[in-house]
Amino acid sequence: NCRGYNAAILGGALAAAIAIRQDLDGKVRDNTARHPQRWGNGSEILGRVGDPRYQIPALLAIYGVSVRREDEQLHDFTTTLISAYTINGLSVLAVKGIANTGRPSDTWNGGQYGFPSFHSSSSFAIASVVDEYYGYKASLPAYALAGLISWSRIDQRDHDLSDVVFGAALGY
Repeated sequence: NCRGYNAAILGGALAAAIAIRQDLDGKVRDNTARHPQRWGNGSEILGRVGDPRYQIPALLAIYGVSVRREDEQLHDFTTTLISAYTINGLSVLAVKGIANTGRPSDTWNGGQYGFPSFHSSSSFAIASVVDEYYGYKASLPAYALAGLISWSRIDQRDHDLSDVVFGAALGY
């Protein structure tokens, strides 16, 4: 049963996020405060790749190509991708509003609404749809990119480790 499987993944991810928040988040925050932006511009670039201001136009462009080419398979893929992205985004916003956790830095949203990471969640949602349609050979690079985008959120001190762990699971 797919719903049971999804619930188990989210339940496990929530338990992991709570456990991480107890001690490990503080250690990671301290470490990133002592060594800010280890990846320099790399983290900024990855952050942009995971930003909805860049992801949404890319998704719409692929959708437009599917319509223009009358490619039924690509059209099916992009409509699923846009549906998954939308449902995921609304879910993230709802959880952010309910949880309203702090962030390592106050440079974004005044340091509020950290949990879960939208960048992580949306990137893993995209990778999951790629996996569903095109298999592991296509999805491995997509999952790797989603993981790098997630790490960039920690490196830039926009999110805690628990935020990206749960965000990744929610997207998946």
